[in-house]
Amino acid sequence: MKIWLIGDHEANRVQIGENLAQKLSWPFIDANRLLAQENSSPVSHLVAQWGWTEFCRRQNKRVRSLAQSRQDAVISVGQSVGSEDNNLALFKKKGYVVFIATAAQAVLEKLVSRGRGSPWPSGLAQVLDMKSDLPQRYLDLEIESTGANPNEDAERIINSLGLKDVKTGQGVKTE
Repeated sequence: MKIWLIGDHEANRVQIGENLAQKLSWPFIDANRLLAQENSSPVSHLVAQWGWTEFCRRQNKRVRSLAQSRQDAVISVGQSVGSEDNNLALFKKKGYVVFIATAAQAVLEKLVSRGRGSPWPSGLAQVLDMKSDLPQRYLDLEIESTGANPNEDAERIINSLGLKDVKTGQGVKTE
């Protein structure tokens, strides 16, 4: 079984995925990191070298091969890969599809703290509209994350999907 985490880079899907995988004793795979490691180059360089369309094509191919693996895993994919109908249908067939929405205020605070200024209205509106691109029939769960506590977000996913923390054999309790 796989748990596919979909969201933009502000959604903390990597941190949530690492926590989730640890609780389930499953491996965690970040599709961006994997492609970067396989090509010995950071994602930003791959995009610059190949262009966005080619990067997405290669990422799609890699993610589809991950889906065919029999190994249980938590897999983080970006919005560009995760929003394609073909990928979503495959993800759904192979496990759970979780969309991690980013709270608008959290996005604003992150962008401002990084010196990017206020993204309002166009930048923030684009992030908020992101989920509208995802066909709802493929989603098993949507959570909203502020990014403040990835461990708590992982616990919410476990509880919502009816999974068990491997260490305790129990659903995870959240306060």
